[in-house]
Amino acid sequence: MTRNGRRDFEPPSQDSFLDIVANLVGILIILVIIVGTRAKVGWVDAARSKETESKFHELQASVAAVRDNAVSLERDNHQLDEKIRVQQSMVGIRRAERDRIQYFVTAVKREIDQRQQQLDESDRHDVQLRSKLRDVTRKLEDLQDQQAAAENAEAPVTIIEHLPTPMAKTVFGKEVHFRLKAGRVAHVPMEELIDRMKSDLRVKIEKLKQAAQTTETIGPMGGFHLQYQLRMVRISEPSRMGPILKKFPRFEGFILIPVREPLGELFEHATRVGSQFRQIIDRLNPKTTTITFWVYHDSFEQFHTLKRELFERGFLTASWPLPEGVPIAGGPNGRRSAGQ
Repeated sequence: MTRNGRRDFEPPSQDSFLDIVANLVGILIILVIIVGTRAKVGWVDAARSKETESKFHELQASVAAVRDNAVSLERDNHQLDEKIRVQQSMVGIRRAERDRIQYFVTAVKREIDQRQQQLDESDRHDVQLRSKLRDVTRKLEDLQDQQAAAENAEAPVTIIEHLPTPMAKTVFGKEVHFRLKAGRVAHVPMEELIDRMKSDLRVKIEKLKQAAQTTETIGPMGGFHLQYQLRMVRISEPSRMGPILKKFPRFEGFILIPVREPLGELFEHATRVGSQFRQIIDRLNPKTTTITFWVYHDSFEQFHTLKRELFERGFLTASWPLPEGVPIAGGPNGRRSAGQ
């Protein structure tokens, strides 16, 4: 029985051992693969986390830069607003100063114009009286010379050239104006300037709705500006309900301002054939035209020479003596020239 038992026992097979080893190796390989996969995922996640963190820091830096820029812009905006407020305040102050100065300038100019008108009337009257005195003195000298010639028939006869002085008559036809100053003859386009002023009045009267007066300028034309003044005046008119205060525009007058001095042709050139003075005179009809001269004290001799020449051609002449520094002027209280 013992022998049979020993024969029946067999030692363990190596195949089972190899199977166990193979299984263990397979398990280890699987574990290695799992661990490697998880490690790879962790490395990727760590890399992504670092990249995300880097971008986050960059975004934070960008946000901080934008915030600083916004704060700087807001500060600059406040500074600009403050500068604008200061400039507006200065503009208001300058505007108030300008208005105040303009008011004083207007008041002074009004006073000067009033005194100038008074002075013009006085000087004009004085010049007219002196002119009449010279004419009377000249006539007296002529009479004395004639008397002396009559008393002494044998004495040589002296011929004194003079122009007859007819009764003056008011000019109502065409009137052409010239200015004599500093030995120069300048044509004054008086009628043309006045026509343009009349057309301009209709428009400029609207300014009196915002201002008490206005001064306007026409031209230049023919070497002259025409400057005129309008004023809003108030008058009281009676009515059934009592006095009514009304406002209406009033024309104060005008002056002519030369664009430069000296102006016009020299007297020696003006009396020659082909001069501007001769060309203007040659186009006129002496039967319907009066020549008016605005004469300054330094050109009376030239005026008498031109008056003699125009008289020989059949023209009536008129003259307005002007003191030095006084411009040619006219107004609602003016009068027409008197031609001789």
